Amino acid sequence: MIPDGWVEGTDAPKRHAPKRHATFAVPGPNGTKGEMSVVLLAGNGGESLANVNCWHQQAGLPPIVAQDLAGRVQSVWSGTTISIVQVGGPRCSTMIAWTRREEGTWFFTLTGPAAVLDAERANFADFLQGIKFPGQ
Repeated sequence: MIPDGWVEGTDAPKRHAPKRHATFAVPGPNGTKGEMSVVLLAGNGGESLANVNCWHQQAGLPPIVAQDLAGRVQSVWSGTTISIVQVGGPRCSTMIAWTRREEGTWFFTLTGPAAVLDAERANFADFLQGIKFPGQ
């Protein structure tokens, strides 16, 4: 189910078009805006620690070590386990969820000011829990 206020867009950037399955404009408090995208990548989508460190780098944060990964990643259940991590740094704030399935790895990315992520955390989790993957 798409949360109230989220607006599905049809103009995904061309560089993501083959992999991006959906894009949503996400309103935040005081006129702030965010974006949530749904992307499917072939294969396992990369190792979790490497992905988290890539997102840390994008946000302007130092990398983490393997021992810290479990404390950073949460999970929700949508008929399959979906891992979630939130990264906020001087360059950007992002909440990323991913799950590996037979058809590839699905990434759900909510990006925007920290106020948007804070305000939309519950909607993001509800959206993830409502996903019905092929074969479910």
